[in-house]
Amino acid sequence: MNREHITSEQIWFLLTVWETRSVTLAAQQLGVSTATATRQMTTLRTLLHDPLFLRGHDGLVPTARMSELVPKLKVLQEGLI
Repeated sequence: MNREHITSEQIWFLLTVWETRSVTLAAQQLGVSTATATRQMTTLRTLLHDPLFLRGHDGLVPTARMSELVPKLKVLQEGLI
């Protein structure tokens, strides 16, 4: 059986987008291009079957699914440090 799993890079990316509310700012903080960050977001949206963030007036707004994932992602991130 071939299952896809979220990677440590993807965990850092999602939490950085969560904190910055911006794919562009997350890309800058993580030292990757905006194009790479955009592809990462597309991949994660497909993998997690959710848009994760929607455009809002003050940046990206997390979906309910993303808000549910954040505590779990933070625990996983702590395990990576």
